Amino acid sequence: IDFDAEKFVAEVNPALCKGCGACSATCPSEAPALMGFDNNQLYAQINSALCF
Repeated sequence: IDFDAEKFVAEVNPALCKGCGACSATCPSEAPALMGFDNNQLYAQINSALCF
C-alpha cells in the first residue's frame, strides 16, 4: 500500500495485492472493501495467521 500525498489517500498496488484483506480489516475508515468477505471473516484470517 502506497500513500499518495497529493490526493491524501492510500492506494493498493493491484500487482502486489495478495487478497488477504489485511488492509480492509485494519483501516479505521473502512475505505477498502474486499468483495465476498465481511470484517469478521477478515479478522479471523488475520488472527489465524498471527497465531501460526
